[in-house]
Amino acid sequence: MAKRFRIALSFAGENRVLVEEIAQILATQFDRDSILYDNFHKAEFARPNLAFHLPDLYKNESDLVVLVFCDDYEKKRWCNLEWRAIYSLICDRQDQDIMLMRFNRLEPVGLHGLAGFIELDGLSAFQVAGLILDRLALNERRPRDHYASRRGTLQSLLPSPQSQTGVGPSLGSLVLVRSFAPRVADPSSLALPPLDLTDLFNGRYPSHADVWRRDIPQRVAELLPALADLPQPLLLALQTHLSIGWYLGTLLNPKRGFSVNVSQRTNAGEIVWELARAQPPNTNGGWLVTEEPLNRGQDLALVVSVTHDARLDAKRAIDTLALPIGRLAHAGLQQPGPDAVVDGGHARWLADALAMQLRELVVADPPRRLHVFAACPVGLMLLLGQRADAWGPSTVYEFAFEDGSRSYFPGMASGLV
Repeated sequence: MAKRFRIALSFAGENRVLVEEIAQILATQFDRDSILYDNFHKAEFARPNLAFHLPDLYKNESDLVVLVFCDDYEKKRWCNLEWRAIYSLICDRQDQDIMLMRFNRLEPVGLHGLAGFIELDGLSAFQVAGLILDRLALNERRPRDHYASRRGTLQSLLPSPQSQTGVGPSLGSLVLVRSFAPRVADPSSLALPPLDLTDLFNGRYPSHADVWRRDIPQRVAELLPALADLPQPLLLALQTHLSIGWYLGTLLNPKRGFSVNVSQRTNAGEIVWELARAQPPNTNGGWLVTEEPLNRGQDLALVVSVTHDARLDAKRAIDTLALPIGRLAHAGLQQPGPDAVVDGGHARWLADALAMQLRELVVADPPRRLHVFAACPVGLMLLLGQRADAWGPSTVYEFAFEDGSRSYFPGMASGLV
């Protein structure tokens, strides 16, 4: 028989701010009625027998019980009631239904130093919620990342105790741009209505020939005056094609008076990339740039490999599209992968470094056009777009995810006649 709650949260009031954010994120994956968090069930919990009712919900009506231990947990009367019910699950060998988390490496009474914990110090609410969803999937014998595609709510959209708008002053005015169908409702904290481009696409592909050249530039141009009037920085939530992120970067840059941060999707969920200052990685994580001749014309191809090596796919597209490429430059990281870019400071450092190296290639032998094939986060493409005016006319290509060809097709471009 299905249980009433997907996830139950047990915590001390001192950690309510964090747990509230976690509960809100989890509620977007299922619904508030499926999350056992006291503020979601105020009417039900206003009863004289709550001390009997609540422990039963934890013990018998929850698929996964998450305990947040801290120095104050064992001092709280309600936490003790919940812990007794949950501990009985351990005694009944139902410990797979329990997930332990803690601050300050606290060792709860009764576990005798033998339990495994998530160490919460330094983790964001979205990271914690992601770990909870991973555990729920594993308990259900699903792939660990089964719920990853449903993590559509941005960390930056959660209510902040410092700001009634939901976005703190250091993050910026929240602006949502999307060219993919939304998975969750629009946040209430948007500074402007979303720039919604989804009607211009059939899936990932443009609905007609003038989408890239005419329709998207026109809609973005109409939005620019409103963006310029917003308090800076802007916090861009980009649910878009890579080339649209690049194109926005060509317009929203410091030379035009814009300051920008980005909410970037990662394996840990959506996190805010603060882009004000470049920060080199702690390890040797710079670009390895190589060049090879193709001798098919006067243009230059740039392949950017961050999440994976994109050279074979780019060469396939060059052949398929019969592009006049004379040289191919490959910029790759020593250890590519989904989490190769650590944060916003690292992204800016990478963008600055690649811009300088590409500038040298362009100056040494100016191409008629630069063709960009990228496998990287959209936030990094926005940063590269901010530097694109130094490279001359450019076309950015989109990966053909949906047709199985493992090729690319043209997206946004600059310098078109």
